[in-house]
This record gives sequence, structure tokens and C-alpha cells, in this order.
Amino acid sequence: MKRFDPSYEAALKMLPGTAQALRYVSVEVNDADAWPFVRHHSTCRGEDVAAMVIASTAAKQREQVERALPGIDDADAFRGFVGAYCSSIVHDVNAVHGLLDALGVADGEIVGASLFAKGGGGQGAVRLLDGQALWNMVHLAVPGLADYRERITLYFDDASLELEFPSPYLNHQPTRLTLRTSDGHTLSSREIRSGYEEAFVEELKGFWSAIVEGTPVRNTAEHARRDMVLLVGLTRHHLAQLKQSGVRP
Repeated sequence: MKRFDPSYEAALKMLPGTAQALRYVSVEVNDADAWPFVRHHSTCRGEDVAAMVIASTAAKQREQVERALPGIDDADAFRGFVGAYCSSIVHDVNAVHGLLDALGVADGEIVGASLFAKGGGGQGAVRLLDGQALWNMVHLAVPGLADYRERITLYFDDASLELEFPSPYLNHQPTRLTLRTSDGHTLSSREIRSGYEEAFVEELKGFWSAIVEGTPVRNTAEHARRDMVLLVGLTRHHLAQLKQSGVRP
């Protein structure tokens, strides 16, 4: 859905540099989940889901994870893979892949990964452009803090471009897009607001348009596979580090 965010669309059109000028990509997310942002809605949490439905869903998830990561037996790594990685930071991975594509930057090499906080946190580092640039990403669940922050920042030789997303549970809240440049010692910060369209709604419109009108699909199955290959690779890197350290069998 982030690829349909008005501010993300604007960011693609105003990238301040080229691949040759890219130095660093930062993804930072702290997530309280839904509770601070849904109190004003008339919602309630269902507690009458049949036990067999819960069990069958868990079994299906386990089977899917086993296909992606055969033999994974670390409980914290399992929780981190399905949560911090595949349920959360996957959205930022997809968004960054779109930004890197716009710059003409090829997929990089995984050089670091850690699932921490009993699976509530996930971090990854990817070496880009043969070491010219680094992409670092981290997602952390902070269940007792009524706050949500999600930032994607690209740093170039002489500029930075930052997207700061609102909680996904708040509808029609604009994503803050900020371009920072310098003229010598003079720093300029420009905030761009492109509209209040809701990314989830625009995504549904794009889905309809692709089927009915034949418009190009922004997120193809190949894009999804690319995102998941990276997240699987990060998890394997994490597990390999655990094995080397002797922390886990």
C-alpha cells in the first residue's frame, strides 16, 4: 500500500540524487500495534474464534514457514520472522525496493541481521553498490508505549529525503515528506504535502484498475517474491550467527 501513498509517489519523482550519490538508506520503526489508535472507534476484539480454527491457522503458518526456512526450531526466530519481518518491516522493504529501482540500484548483499527482544524486534543490513552505500532496517514492537514512528530516509552526498508514515490505523493522515539540502553552511528543509488520499484505498483502486482497465500492476508477484527472498535471507543470516556463537543449537 505504501507505493500508493501520495507522498511516496512524490518521493519517486523528486529523488535528489543518483545511484552514484547514494550513501545510506535508513528504515526505523517503533510500533505499539493498534491499541493507542483505535479507542475512538466502535470496535471490539472477538473472543469467540473456535479453537480448531486457531489451531489450523497456526499449523498452516508453521507449514509455510517450514517451506521457506526448513528446520527452523528457534522459537524467538520463528516469532521474529513471522512478526517483525514478514508482518511488519516487509512493507518498508517493498517501499525501499521501489525507491532503489527508481535510482537504478541493484539488489545488494546481506551483511547483518538480528532478531531480538524475543522476536519483537528485527534488524537487517544490506550492502549496496559494492559497498558505496548501506541499507539498514529495524522494526521494534514497543507494546506499552502509545507512540508509532516509521521513517524511511535516503542520504545522498549533499541531500536527504525522508518519508515519515503515520500509524496504519489512522486513516487519511498524510505521510510527511521532507527534502533537506545545503547551500554551503545554509541548510534548507522543504516539506512536501501531496494530498490526504488514503494509501489503502488507493491500493484497492489500483487493484480494480489493473483488472478492469489493464493498467500496469505496481506490485507484481515477482516483487513480492523479491521482498520475501530478502527477509528469508536475513533470517538465515541471523540463524547462522546464532549457530556460530553457540547460543542456540
